[in-house]
Amino acid sequence: MRATLVMMLVAVAAGCASFKLDPMHRLTGHWQSEVGGYPIVLSYTETSVQVNGEAPADYSKDGNKITIVSADGEHKQTREIRFHGKNTMVMTDSLTGTQRTYLRIID
Repeated sequence: MRATLVMMLVAVAAGCASFKLDPMHRLTGHWQSEVGGYPIVLSYTETSVQVNGEAPADYSKDGNKITIVSADGEHKQTREIRFHGKNTMVMTDSLTGTQRTYLRIID
């Protein structure tokens, strides 16, 4: 009886460990920061991003990185993303190493 109970607990714990959410699921939504003293708002869907309400650009995910593709498909920008809690995102430009912190806009 005890052995069965222990085996069940181990199986449940292993199952929970294998169902960890991908942290990138937090990306969807609206994020705000400042560039040169001016506010910037990024609005992410599952497949595109808008900057300050302009035309959306498509992006793809690869681990904790996203690659944003310009509307004409000629330019790509890669960003590494880390989350600090639910409402803080740090984005690092892979080319320059520049980091910017964004806060989630909660409606």
